[in-house]
Amino acid sequence: MTIHNKSIVYRPEIDGLRALAVLPVILFHAGFGLFSGGFVGVDIFFVISGFLITSILLREFEEGRFSIVGFYERRARRILPALFFVIACCLPVALIWMIPDDLKRLGQSLFAVMTFSSNFFFWKKTDYFSPGAEQQPLLHTWSLAVEEQYYVLFPLFLIFCWRFGKAKLFWVVAVVALSSLAFSEWAWRNQPIANFYLLPSRAWEMLAGSLLAFIPPVKSTSLRRGIIAEVLSLLGLCTILFSIFVYDGDVPFPSLYSLAPVVGAALLIAFSSRENFAGRLLSNKFFVGIGLVSYSAYLWHQPLISFQILILDSKNKFLSFSIVLASLILAYFTYKYIETPFRTKKIAGSRGSLFLTSSSAIALVALIGLGFHFSKGEVGLSYALEKEAMTQLGNDRWPYWENSACNERFPFKEKVGGWWFCMLKKDEKPNVFLLGNSHANDLYPALATTPAFESLNVLSAGTCNYLAEPQPDKKLGGNNPCASDAIVKQFAYTTSILEVDRPEFVFLNTSYPRNLSASEAKDFVRRAELRAEQIIGYGLKPIIVLPRPVLHEYHVKFCLNRPMVGRVKTCSVSQSEAMSYFSELSSEFKKLESSNKGIHFLSQENFFCDGSKCDFLRGGLPLIRDEKDEHLSSYGSKLFGLYIAAWAKNELPALVR
Repeated sequence: MTIHNKSIVYRPEIDGLRALAVLPVILFHAGFGLFSGGFVGVDIFFVISGFLITSILLREFEEGRFSIVGFYERRARRILPALFFVIACCLPVALIWMIPDDLKRLGQSLFAVMTFSSNFFFWKKTDYFSPGAEQQPLLHTWSLAVEEQYYVLFPLFLIFCWRFGKAKLFWVVAVVALSSLAFSEWAWRNQPIANFYLLPSRAWEMLAGSLLAFIPPVKSTSLRRGIIAEVLSLLGLCTILFSIFVYDGDVPFPSLYSLAPVVGAALLIAFSSRENFAGRLLSNKFFVGIGLVSYSAYLWHQPLISFQILILDSKNKFLSFSIVLASLILAYFTYKYIETPFRTKKIAGSRGSLFLTSSSAIALVALIGLGFHFSKGEVGLSYALEKEAMTQLGNDRWPYWENSACNERFPFKEKVGGWWFCMLKKDEKPNVFLLGNSHANDLYPALATTPAFESLNVLSAGTCNYLAEPQPDKKLGGNNPCASDAIVKQFAYTTSILEVDRPEFVFLNTSYPRNLSASEAKDFVRRAELRAEQIIGYGLKPIIVLPRPVLHEYHVKFCLNRPMVGRVKTCSVSQSEAMSYFSELSSEFKKLESSNKGIHFLSQENFFCDGSKCDFLRGGLPLIRDEKDEHLSSYGSKLFGLYIAAWAKNELPALVR
């Protein structure tokens, strides 16, 4: 934000710092790997906002002219017009291109944005660093929500604490900032996603900027001169660049690691000026120009990336560069024709008209969001086949998770772990056991609903990958059902089922690791062989379900008809490409199969593929259901049941009764 308050001296290097914040964010989201830590640009924005807002508020408090209504008016003029304009431009694209599930999710995020709670919404719905996050057009508004919540609370905090004097207020702010930093250190270890999105663990970044605002103007000017300012401002620039180019999504954020961009931004604010290198660099026309349009550029870049994936279903360097360029071009026009007129009161000039217009627009957008939600994204359109296809997508549509018969007969309820799924066809001894993780559960409708297997009693129960060795997940800690203790307990419990109930057939299915080296694949298949031999030792018949082909790079939902533009993507992939992730694994499994040790092998490749290509739609309906293209849909599983029946007649006749 450019400060137009005449009591605040304009510093072009701060606008340049905004450019240093927004460009890495855009480049990171656009997929430029060099900027692996570009997300720290948001942390820099927080420091700048804390400094500028607090500078204005302290000056108004000292001069006795603070008005909370005036403060919120300035915030509304700054934030809302460009936000409404970008949303208005996004809606027609969404209505034309989005399938109902995505449109429903967009509606939910629209409502969250309008209620200044999108950080809470994305906390519950989306991991910022997950592959599917880039498909959320309004994901970036989480940071706006954090700032808006700060804008609501911080002035009230100042009103309450101002009575104690400015000096004491400084120390109160410092204590709150340190407490927030300490909380973020605890939170990334215990609630990492909440830690990323929510204000309590982000407040210290804005308060770091607020603390700088307590420096008297004369003192602040003197700090930006001399050799110490030269060194410290350059140090600040280097720490920011270090975090941008060295950090990545595996670095816990916010945390002590965040000190690099936060302290770097604070050093630049405190010590950079046109009298030193860092200040001159940030004050050049290029950086200042981008800094002036940085807010609009930030607003535009995420929808552009999301819709590029939605419409073109592909990513490459040219498209990524085009997104960056388009974000800046659109930002320039938005800044000139939307931001500036509203901020200078050329549009919605009076306070009353501004509040009336803003509240009406907020209500309208919120209602549109609710409409998308309650209509389930269908917004009155009728396309029967696509509606049926929608019911096959998403884990929340998978009906085969647990039933009371299974939980009563096999009550595995350890404190850590427990069944992810537990299905039992009949309340009697099972003769088929689907063993593994959620991929084993994919086979439940295949075997439990196929007429050829009518006499079978199918048990599907598991929590973790039965073909893997117990390995703890440090990121998820004690809440991870696949941590070592939980796996050991699960293996012991499932082994007891094998020993006591003795199901005649045991299907081993899992999510296979991709792109293993030759030695890694050999080790994995050796473990699978040992599991199968253990099952044979009980007098049972093991069936290893081989790796499933992968729909490369895009979601099966992109293959479904859009109501207004038809089908724009085929769900056929060359067989070599679809199986390329498992080349070493497939080779090792073929060696094991040729050894003829009494282990049966069920190919999923032959179900999806015809020898040259693999198809993930059949009869217009998807065979897979989720974003990682890994789980069978209900429809796909039932078709797979027919395939298993045909396979069993030749390979395992006893399975078909």
